[in-house]
This record gives sequence, C-alpha cells and structure tokens, in this order.
Amino acid sequence: MKEKLLDFGLNSAKEDNFMSVTSFFDQSLRLYSAHSNVRSIPFIGDGFKEAQRKAMWGMLSRGENASLISVERVASYCAAETDYHHGVVSMEGTIVGLAQDFAGSNNMNFLVPEGQFGSRRSHGSAASRYIETTLHENFRKIFRKDDDIILEQKKVGDIKIEPKYFIPLLPTILLNGAEGMGTGHATHIFCYSPKDLKDAIIKILDKKQLTDHTLTPSWNGFNGKVRRDSANGQVIVTGEFKTVTTTEIRVTELPVGVQSDKYEEILIKLEDQGKIKSYKNASDDTGFEFIIKVPRTTSMLTDDELIKILKLESRDTENLTVWNPDGVLQKYESVEKLLADFVQWRLERYEDRRQRQLELTNEQIKWLEEVIRFIGFYLDNAQKFRNTGKKDLIALLNENKFTQPERLLGMSIWTLTKDHSDDLLKKLEAEQKKLQFLNSDTSEKMYRRELNEFK
Repeated sequence: MKEKLLDFGLNSAKEDNFMSVTSFFDQSLRLYSAHSNVRSIPFIGDGFKEAQRKAMWGMLSRGENASLISVERVASYCAAETDYHHGVVSMEGTIVGLAQDFAGSNNMNFLVPEGQFGSRRSHGSAASRYIETTLHENFRKIFRKDDDIILEQKKVGDIKIEPKYFIPLLPTILLNGAEGMGTGHATHIFCYSPKDLKDAIIKILDKKQLTDHTLTPSWNGFNGKVRRDSANGQVIVTGEFKTVTTTEIRVTELPVGVQSDKYEEILIKLEDQGKIKSYKNASDDTGFEFIIKVPRTTSMLTDDELIKILKLESRDTENLTVWNPDGVLQKYESVEKLLADFVQWRLERYEDRRQRQLELTNEQIKWLEEVIRFIGFYLDNAQKFRNTGKKDLIALLNENKFTQPERLLGMSIWTLTKDHSDDLLKKLEAEQKKLQFLNSDTSEKMYRRELNEFK
C-alpha cells in the first residue's frame, strides 16, 4: 500500500515539499521530542535545565561582583552570550525563577530578587524592566569556585558558551526542586532542606543505607506540616488554622503552592454551600491570614474535619524523572535512590578536580624550579646577556636545558634578583607541600571537608 504523504503547504506542485509520515516521525518529530526533553527535564548533576544553565553562565560572565541590572537587560545579555534560541521573554522567566525566594520556589535562590519577583500570595513578578538582579552569595556556597577548573564548556563554532554542567556541593535538583514537562516525560520534584540533604549525604559516605521515603520535603518560610506516607511515598502538606471563637476561625497557613486568589475561590464556594458565613482576606507579604466567620455547627467539628472542609491539606506524589549521569532519562523510585546516584557522580567529579589540581601543581613546581635556576644562571652569567640578540640568548638557554626560554626572557629585570629567588623558594616549598597533600587526599575526604564547611 502506498504511504500517505504530508503536505506542509510550501509548494504543492513540487514533490520535494512532501514528507512521508514515517520520515516525519523518524526525523522531525523525533528531533523535536528529544530537544523538548533536554529543555524540560533537569540533569541530576547540577539540577538545571538547559535555559537555567545558560542563565547562570550569562550571570557569571558579567562578573561575580557585578552590580544589579534589570531582568530585561540581563536576559538579552544571557541569550546572546549562550546562543539561546527560544526568545528573550522565555529567558526572563527563567531568571525570575532562579531569583524567587518565597516558600514553594527555592530553598536557596542563586540570583538576587530586587523588586517584586512574586510571593506566596501571587507567584507572578512585576514587568522585567522594573526588577533587578545579580548573582546571590548562595551560588558560591553550592557551586564552589574550586570546581571551575574542570568545567567542560560547550562550543558553537569557535565560540565557547555555557558548560556542559555545573558541579554543586548539594543536589540542587532536590534543594530547590524541579518542575517540567517534555515529550513523553515529566518531572515533579519537591524542595528539601539543605541540612537534611547534607546529613543524608554524610550517611551515604559512611556506607549507611538510606531507607526509601524517609526524606521529607521542606520549604523555607512554610509554617505548616509536611509528612510522607512511608508506604507509597505520597507527600501530605497541611496548612494551619486556629479556632478563635465559636463563630470565628483564622487560617494562618495554606498548603505550599496555593495562592491567595485560589484560596478565595475555595472560600466563596464554601460560602455558597453555607459551610461558612463570610470571610476577610487580611494576608500580606509576611504571611496568610483569612478571618472566617462560621456557624457554630462548623466550629464544633474536629480539627481533621475542619482541615478537610477548609481544604487545608494537599496530597501529591513526586515524579523523579531526570537525566542521569549517563545521559539517559531515568525515573527514580525514591529521593534516596536519586541522592545515592548524585553522591556517586559528585565523588567522581572530586577525583577529576584532584587530578587536575595535581596536574596544575606539578606544572607550577616545574616552572618555579626553572625560574629559580634561571635567576641563578643570570646572576652568574650577566656578562653573557649584554649585547646579545634574542636568537642567541634562546640558543644559550636551550644549551643549558631550560625548557621555556622565551617565557624566561620575558621576565622583568627587577625579578632577576637574589631576594626574588628566595621568595620563589618559599613558594616552591608551599607548592611541594600542596602536592604531598593532594597525593594523600581522596574524593571522599574532599567531600566530607567541604560538607563540614557548608553553613
């Protein structure tokens, strides 16, 4: 049977403008679907989606101590610096998301939110031209500068753009959570306390087995209760209320993710059903407060019944789908299993760093030894350097087994002294001690050391 063809309307008179259904699914749709998942699903390592990684690299490219800049302007800069193809408005939304710091957004925001970046009452931010941001100190608490030497930058032609991934101390995919929907895959991960993550990682390093569904989500600024069903892993989030009188109840906390206007819609329905008489929304930027007038029959109910009627409890299940260290989409059964894979990946990156530090330290030692020997050679043979051309000087240094003659000859004349040579000897001793330390160090020791430093 002849295959049906799709006409994309480019020019129906030309056969070249037709594509078979099989070719469409195998080529165009397949590529689109693959890229959709790259954009929407985060990597287990740095916890970032593609756009978030580009945004953070753009912010770093401005300088770590750069001043505040409007989100509108910096979004254009980030897009240009990282070859971003999906529009500046999309980048603006990504930057806002990285800066938000209210309960339900980030436990540790990596950008400064100067202006109205949204709140628990309403997640929407002000127009991008009115709000400003720059790098937050949290970034270097989680992404230590020591790891910059092993970042692998991607390229577009000859231009370097963002790294393949950043390298965090804690799994940011759990620290700040993740939400995304690609093609055939989605992710829905809650936030977890940095202290809980740190303690769990130490247990893994101690070779202790983490029990599934024991880590509980946690949001900075949330005053309600969070618990997990150990049997199925479902997360139950409960708001708070207090019965003031037999006719008045005050709701002081809503489940994470419920905004003020959405809760008012719930109260209006309860009012229509006669379960409450009226309500007043006295919430502000410091928290929620709904003053609810109720009939005595409502206030006489048990706490569990009131929680159910007032819709103060949410139940949700995480979807722990991420790009794993092998570059494959994987759905984890539990947060604990995901964390174990992250720790293994992180330990490998520590070893990469140690090896790179060994390489750089050895290079520095060789250079210092060469410079010290060169200064001595120059002081003993100053006459040979007078009225001698560069070519002959290079030949002279090569004869005396100097490996970097041109670099040595570029040194300032004031450095060719005994005092400077003595200073270099002290630096050489320090580098040799550093080399001994690196040779005895391990990835596990490095991880423990930096976890202990984390506050």
